[in-house]
Amino acid sequence: MPSTERGARTRALIVAGASELFVERGFDATSIGDVVDRVGITKGAFYFHFDSKVQLAQEVVEGYRNFLRMLQRDAAAAEAEPLRRVARVLLPLASSFQSSHISRAATRLLEESNQLELVPVMKVHMPWWQGVLAEAAARDQLRGLDDLDAFVWAINAAVYGTISNGYAASRWADLPQRMSNLIRFFLIPSLTTEAAAMVATQLDGPPQLVGDPTR
Repeated sequence: MPSTERGARTRALIVAGASELFVERGFDATSIGDVVDRVGITKGAFYFHFDSKVQLAQEVVEGYRNFLRMLQRDAAAAEAEPLRRVARVLLPLASSFQSSHISRAATRLLEESNQLELVPVMKVHMPWWQGVLAEAAARDQLRGLDDLDAFVWAINAAVYGTISNGYAASRWADLPQRMSNLIRFFLIPSLTTEAAAMVATQLDGPPQLVGDPTR
């Protein structure tokens, strides 16, 4: 682990360079030699920071997980209404795929995760959905949901599918609009009239942009 500011910068550069390569080529087709060439360091410098390519991939995915946690924390701080936190998380998340190699690389790596033993992102998403929707239920803002756990599973799968299919459809170029449609057609029909109107107002304008997950 780096113990100096310079070491931390080098480690961040390795993660950023590897993320670009993982997006372009995938895990198998990216070698440590490719990473050091992309970043402009020696293999010795690489191995000072990472024991293996697998450990590097794990750090890329952990960076994405931390980005998700940041979005969730910021949404909770900004919105007292639990349902308004949904767009505050999902729309900036979708926008990140247009510029962030971390978001893109982590998604590709997770689709190769059988060989990498990566921690699923659902471990970040699911407890958050449980909390948001349980709070909304306590405020009587949900309707027709007899099995909240099943709904949480389904909407989490829908988010993952939207991100994954968004690459095939447009290389994530229109992912913010697709994520807005998910909220509009999946979540809003499960809300009371008043709660649905409250959430719908967040979908009328452009998504709020956020910082790059690499920072």
